[in-house]
Amino acid sequence: MSFDDENIRLPDEVKSETLIHDYKNDFDKELEEALYLSIQLYENEMQKNEELEQKLICKHRAEIKKRKETVKPILFELNRIKNYDNKISKILEIIDPILESYCGLVIDKYVVDNKTYEYIFNSLKKIRINIELLKSIIVCE
Repeated sequence: MSFDDENIRLPDEVKSETLIHDYKNDFDKELEEALYLSIQLYENEMQKNEELEQKLICKHRAEIKKRKETVKPILFELNRIKNYDNKISKILEIIDPILESYCGLVIDKYVVDNKTYEYIFNSLKKIRINIELLKSIIVCE
């Protein structure tokens, strides 16, 4: 099989094209640039907010852990004694939700009336626990 020069197709003619300029006017270009900058600013602010949120969450968890550790010996001692002393059992019913709220960062101080305050702390004087910590959490009117 032989090929004739007649059967070979000539290459296409080279075309040279110039791109047509943007159809966007200056206003559209400025608007597009402003939108791009706004998106970049938004993304940067979101990243800063997420970092701040993570710091606050870590700080919050650390404070909860710290408070639980300071209250733990008090609750341990009261739970140990409550089976033998009915008065301590009643005091624990009063103190336990207060300390739980304190450890959960719901409250910093809890205000009670004078009668309840005296009842709690007169009964706890006999026990070797950190009464000063409880007095800083449970305050009298």
